[in-house]
Amino acid sequence: MAEALANLQAVTELSGYFNKSQQMLNSVSEALGLKTMYVDGQKRKLGETEKLLQQRRELIVEYRKSIEDILKIEP
Repeated sequence: MAEALANLQAVTELSGYFNKSQQMLNSVSEALGLKTMYVDGQKRKLGETEKLLQQRRELIVEYRKSIEDILKIEP
């Protein structure tokens, strides 16, 4: 009887460790998923920023050409 009780306690203790381990794994998985979403969001923002920067550069080039054309026309 004492042996059965000791075995039951050991099984209960191991179950507790297993549950804690499972919770930790779930937390790690969730954290990794959140980091992945964060990185993907940052990559998307970087792409959008690079696109806007390129558009700005193109507009500056057009502006300079327009100013140069105006200066050529004036006597």
